[in-house]
Amino acid sequence: LKHRLEMMAALEFVDYLTWFDEADPRKILSRIAPDIHVNGAEYGENCIEAEVVRQHGGRLHLVDRIPLLSSSEVISKIKSLP
Repeated sequence: LKHRLEMMAALEFVDYLTWFDEADPRKILSRIAPDIHVNGAEYGENCIEAEVVRQHGGRLHLVDRIPLLSSSEVISKIKSLP
């Protein structure tokens, strides 16, 4: 997470960056009302937070998973170690 936050914060066009521990991001997104909310493509256009983002005039942007940077894959590899 720290690595991801540092990389995103370094982008000139990123105004604000945060993270959350909840499984449901709607509450924090309602408070933040982002212009753009980036989400993994595996969640799709109709993810649970899509309506909240759009209600506040935001846009949902879906990105494909990058295999070597996927935290799920890293965790899976660690679990498979003897």
